[in-house]
Amino acid sequence: MSDPIIITTEEEYDAANALLPTLWDAKPGTQEWGDLDALVAAIEAYDDEHYPIEPPGSLAALQFRIEQWYPWTSPFWLWLEGGIEKVMAWLERRLS
Repeated sequence: MSDPIIITTEEEYDAANALLPTLWDAKPGTQEWGDLDALVAAIEAYDDEHYPIEPPGSLAALQFRIEQWYPWTSPFWLWLEGGIEKVMAWLERRLS
């Protein structure tokens, strides 16, 4: 296993992301696998610190879920006049 990698600058981050595809075919147990593991951990740590993703609010999460369902199922509220926009406006008023 490789030594831990610490990414501190945007240039190091870009270089690490450029190096990542060269290690994708690494076989488990090899030095390349260890390098890949260390590199992914370093990129993930840098991403978490510099590009945090806030969890969605309940309304946004619900809207996402409804949009996922729409092509494959037919929830009754999507058949209402106005579709999902009308439903989301109603939910927003109810949750506010």
